[in-house]
Amino acid sequence: MALTKISTGGVKDDTASQAKIADEAVDEARLQISNAGSNGQFLSKQSGNTGGLTWASVDSTPEGTVIKSTGESTAGKFLRTDGDNSCSWTTDAGQLTNINPQHISSGDLPNGVLATGIKADTVDETDLKISNAGTNGQYLQKQSGNTGGLTWADVNASPSVTANADGAIGAGDAVEMQANGTVKKIAATVATQSSPSSVIIPVVTHDNQSNGTRYPCIDSSPEGIMLYFFHDDDNSSYGTVRALKVNAGKTGFTFGDELVVQSNSVDSLRVSYLLTKSGNPVFAISYKKTVGVNSYYAINAVMVNASTLACTMGTSQQGTNQYQYPVITTYGSGTEVLLTGGVYGQASTYQIYQYNNSQNSVGNFSQTQGGVTPHSSWLNHNSLLYDPDRQEVLHFYRKESGDDLGKTMWLDIDGQSTISNSDFGSEHSWGNGHKPRHIQSCYDTENDRVVIVYTDTNSGDDPQVMVGTNNGKSTGTITWGTAVEIDDNESANIQLIFDPVLKKPVVRRKDDDNIMQYHILTINPSDNSVSVGTALESSKGEHGNTERLNSICYDTTSDLIISVFRDHALDTAWIEAVRTTETTTTSSRLLGFNQGAVTNGNAATIDLVGATNENQSSLTVGSKYYVKKDGSLSTTADTPSVEAGTAVAATKLVVKG
Repeated sequence: MALTKISTGGVKDDTASQAKIADEAVDEARLQISNAGSNGQFLSKQSGNTGGLTWASVDSTPEGTVIKSTGESTAGKFLRTDGDNSCSWTTDAGQLTNINPQHISSGDLPNGVLATGIKADTVDETDLKISNAGTNGQYLQKQSGNTGGLTWADVNASPSVTANADGAIGAGDAVEMQANGTVKKIAATVATQSSPSSVIIPVVTHDNQSNGTRYPCIDSSPEGIMLYFFHDDDNSSYGTVRALKVNAGKTGFTFGDELVVQSNSVDSLRVSYLLTKSGNPVFAISYKKTVGVNSYYAINAVMVNASTLACTMGTSQQGTNQYQYPVITTYGSGTEVLLTGGVYGQASTYQIYQYNNSQNSVGNFSQTQGGVTPHSSWLNHNSLLYDPDRQEVLHFYRKESGDDLGKTMWLDIDGQSTISNSDFGSEHSWGNGHKPRHIQSCYDTENDRVVIVYTDTNSGDDPQVMVGTNNGKSTGTITWGTAVEIDDNESANIQLIFDPVLKKPVVRRKDDDNIMQYHILTINPSDNSVSVGTALESSKGEHGNTERLNSICYDTTSDLIISVFRDHALDTAWIEAVRTTETTTTSSRLLGFNQGAVTNGNAATIDLVGATNENQSSLTVGSKYYVKKDGSLSTTADTPSVEAGTAVAATKLVVKG
C-alpha cells in the first residue's frame, strides 16, 4: 500500500528512514527551511542554516547544468542527482535515505530501507526477533539455527566445557586439553595392560593337578622366542623347560612341547639367553638339584628350534654339594656365564662356564674357572648385573655373616674365561642402613645408570628402589641417589626389567594381598633420584608368596613385558603380558575437573575455573589444594606448583587453576 498520509503523531520520533516516505507526502510546510521564501525561488542546501535548507533565487548564471522542469504534472515526485551532472524527477522511494520515521502515519516502507534513521535508544526487546520468550536474568545468545538468530539463554553459574575423552576419566579427575581437542586425565607415568592378558600355561599332561607348577622363570631371545623353566610338582618336581612365543595377533601364545632337563627335584631356577645359532636361540639354565640328602648346583644349555619350538638340551654340568641359591649372568661375547652362590653359612664363590659355540648341535658348557672366594662371608639374595658401558659385572648382595647390609662387588672379567683376585674391586656398601632381601637389578641404557630394587627387613619388607652411577672397579664406588619406598606394604616376588621402548625401568612386585603390581620408574640422572609411577594391578588374583615363585623378561618383537608366576590359590602357573605406556599429561596444563566418569571417546564435561566440582572426596573444608604430578590432590604443592582450588565441602572444590 502506498503512503497516503503523514502526520506528526502517527510515528515515533526518528523511527523511519527516507525510503519509508510515500510519494507526494512531504510538502513545503513539513520541510525545515531557514527562510520563508517567495514564488520562483528554489530550495538550496545551506549547512549552516536552520534545517540545512534555504529558499534562494535562481542564479542567472548558475554553475553546472541548468535545472529545468520536464513538464511532469504528477505530484509527489522529487528531484535527484543522476551522477552525471544532471538531475531528474523520480518517485523511487528506495532512494530515500534520511526520512524521519516519526512522520509516517500510514503505508508500508520497502524492506531494508530503515538504517541510520532509527533513533537512538529506540529499539527494545519487543522490536527484536528472538526465538523464545525468555525470563529475567537470561542473556541474549547467538544461535544461527533459531528464528531470528537470537535466543535467550541462562547464564552458566558453573562454567564448563564439553570434549571427547582421550582414555577413561573418572569423576572428579583432573584433566588437561590435548592438541587435538580431546581431554585426558592428568596422571604420572603409568603402566597399562595389553593383550595377551593372563592365560594358564598349558602343561601338557600335568595341568590342574593337586600341586601344579612352582619356581617359574623365563627369558626371551631377540627373535621373540622365550624359554620357560619350572619345577613340575605334578611330575616328581622335575626340572622342565618349554619354549613359547607371542602369536602374530598378540592375542595369546604358541607353545612347544615340554622337555624334562633334570630328573631330580629342583629349585633356585635361573634362565638366561646366550646367543642365536643358525636362527635357533640358545639359553643357559642353572638350578639346584636334590639327590637324596645332598643338593648340587648345575648348569646346562638348551637350544630352541625356531620353527617347531622344540627344545634340545646339552650335557648338564654339576657343581659343588650343598650349594645354595646359585645365580647366573652372561657377559662379554655371550658365550661366558658367571655363576655365584655358596654353601649355606660358608663363604660364597664365583665360577665361570664357557659355552662351546663351534658345535652344530645344542653344545655344552665347560667350567673354565673353579670356585674363587674373595669373601669370608656367606652372601645371600644375590643379583648379578653386566654393565655394558664399563664392561664390568656388578654383584649386589646381602652380607649375611657380617652386618646384614647391602653390598656391591665389581668383577672386571669382560672377555675372560678365568678369574683372579685382582679382577675383583673393593666391597661397597649401600642402602643407608637397610637390610635388603629379594635384590633385583637392571641397567638403564638410556641414562647409563644401575637400578636395584629390594625389600627392607628394617621396615617390614617394604619395597625400595635405588639408582646409582657406576664409577667403576678402579674407584670401588657407586654414586647413589636416595632410596625411595615403592609402597608402604610388605612385598615379595619383586622383579625388575628395563623397557627399551619406554626407555625406563619397570618393577613388578607382590603386595601384602598377594596381588602382582607393576610400576614404571622415572629417573632423574642429574641427582639419581627416582619417582615411582601409579600401580597397575595384574588381571589375576592371588599369586605365589615366596621370592622364587616368579620371573620376568622383555619380548622385543612384540614390545611386551612377559611375566610368569604361580597362582597362590590354584597352584597353577600363569603367564601375563603387559605393555607399558607413558602418559604425556602434566599438571601444569590443568584445564579443570571432570564431572562424571566417562570411557574413551565419550563426551566429558569439565568444570573450569570458577566452577565448583562436586565429585571429590575426603577434602578438608577451607584448605587450599594442589594438583600433583600424578593428578591427585594434595594440600602440599608439587614442582611445578599447580593450584587446584579451595575445598568448600568434603566433596566440593571451587576450581582455581
